[in-house]
Amino acid sequence: MIFGKNNTPALASATSANGTARYGTTFAIEKIDLDSLSVLCRGSITTASVAATFSLQVSPDGTNWYNLVPANNAANVATPAGTGTAAAFGFVLPVPASVVRYPYFRVAAMLAGAVTAAADVTQADYYYVQTGGVPRGGSTG
Repeated sequence: MIFGKNNTPALASATSANGTARYGTTFAIEKIDLDSLSVLCRGSITTASVAATFSLQVSPDGTNWYNLVPANNAANVATPAGTGTAAAFGFVLPVPASVVRYPYFRVAAMLAGAVTAAADVTQADYYYVQTGGVPRGGSTG
């Protein structure tokens, strides 16, 4: 049995201007059990040619942020472009265990490709197991 499964809102559902990143809530890595963090990315795109891109970022100090590039990231972070009809999307980005080498983590979302509309939105949530929530060896329940 896993104890302490949690989710925390990272980005509320909202639109953004073409090419402008929205940054998720800063997440303190010390809260999590190793290799348990993932990001649920969701949204809806209506405007033709607009696509959403999600990226993972880490920081050593909470001020300077760097993209964390997981394996096969191109396939993981981009959504199909809008076609003029609302198209919802959702996917999970697994966060590599190497994230624990940094004290801070966040997700970034960007809409780009054309002038965006209010109907073009992104949102994200952090999912994780809190420290000590995964039993190590012995009985699980």
